[in-house]
Amino acid sequence: MFVASGAQPDRLLTIAIRSEDFAPVIVTGAERVPEDLPPERQMIAARILTLDAERAKLVSGVTGSLGLALKDGSVTRRLLIAPPKAAVVIEQPSCEVSCSLDDFWAMQGGVGNPFELLMDGRLTLSGDMQIAMALSGVFA
Repeated sequence: MFVASGAQPDRLLTIAIRSEDFAPVIVTGAERVPEDLPPERQMIAARILTLDAERAKLVSGVTGSLGLALKDGSVTRRLLIAPPKAAVVIEQPSCEVSCSLDDFWAMQGGVGNPFELLMDGRLTLSGDMQIAMALSGVFA
């Protein structure tokens, strides 16, 4: 088995983010998490740690990546979630979810409902929707 530098042969997911997007998305998001919020309702990184064996098996079978395009004023911040079988290319996900950074944080905190945001036009999906459904375990 070939393992690239820094990669783990048993990784469940790769989360990729551009360096210029790390602080505005991850650091600011973590600072916004209420202290009493349980791990399963916290930011993506903490949620992945709470995946049970059934969800982990489902996620490991996904062959495409999920990109998040998060509108932050006039800038679009990008985050990519890729299972082991998917290429890690931030600018070319198999499926992309677009919303504002504030709506993303609201969903992560359990305040924003993705279905309601979709129906209101504040969240859009493009590409292979089955990937979004399969990787929803990372968010739910």
